[in-house]
Amino acid sequence: MKLRTKISMLFACFALSIFVSCTQDQSTDLTVETTTDISIEDAAKKMEMMRTTPMVQSKAAITYISELCEDVVSGTYAYENTWNNAALWDYYSFEGTAGDVVDISLLRTTPGMDVMSILFFGTTTTSDGLHPFSPSTNPDMTYLGFWDDNIPNPSCFGDAGTFGFILPYTGTYTFAVNDNSGCGFPKNYEIHTTGISCITDTDGDGCDDAVDPHPNSNVEATVTIDGCDSGAPNIYVEPCSTMSDLIADCAANAANHAEFVACVKALATAWRRAGHIDGRQNYYLQRCASSSSLP
Repeated sequence: MKLRTKISMLFACFALSIFVSCTQDQSTDLTVETTTDISIEDAAKKMEMMRTTPMVQSKAAITYISELCEDVVSGTYAYENTWNNAALWDYYSFEGTAGDVVDISLLRTTPGMDVMSILFFGTTTTSDGLHPFSPSTNPDMTYLGFWDDNIPNPSCFGDAGTFGFILPYTGTYTFAVNDNSGCGFPKNYEIHTTGISCITDTDGDGCDDAVDPHPNSNVEATVTIDGCDSGAPNIYVEPCSTMSDLIADCAANAANHAEFVACVKALATAWRRAGHIDGRQNYYLQRCASSSSLP
């Protein structure tokens, strides 16, 4: 009887151990499946959700964090899932010239941020009328496009980048950053750029406007003085200044007509000696100055 009881108890323990083991295996399988499902990106559903979710109507004042150059800019985003609230985006600016080709990559440096970027031409002081997917109704901003999930990342969805983008206008651009879907905190990111310079060069002479004595150089083909075309080539005779720029300086600084004529004569003589102009062009520069009504 005792032997039968022991055998029954052993069998019961064996059956219980099998049940516990199977339960643990099933629990483990369920956890793996759940984790795998969460990590799968369904870009089409995500985009449809964003396009059908209304924007938060905000008219908040915004400030720009910094200017983008050809270096790496680091940032920390303070909010989660804010693609539809322009008042909470991070804003950066950069200078560009029509025809410039630029690359801008927005990369997370912590796994919790689902980065998204939007590009506008112009700058603004308010979030009013800004939208990530459609033309801006903000009168100061021209919508150019958005980028999301086009750079693979093993974390929450993908990173964002635009490559080989041709700038359509000359002036200041706005680059906006936000967290799209949100996968936790902290939300740190980096902006990598190529083709962008912090130098503002309005006239394209290679001189930063901040130090250029003539940021809007006269670049007409020949030197014209008060409507009189001298025929002299209007070349750069100083790193940031054309002949016409320096003659305009003569007019601006001369106390009277005689001083203006003397100033132009000195310039023309120096250019002749340097080989920039010939004798005939030297003569007509002085003749045009003499016959003008300047200053």
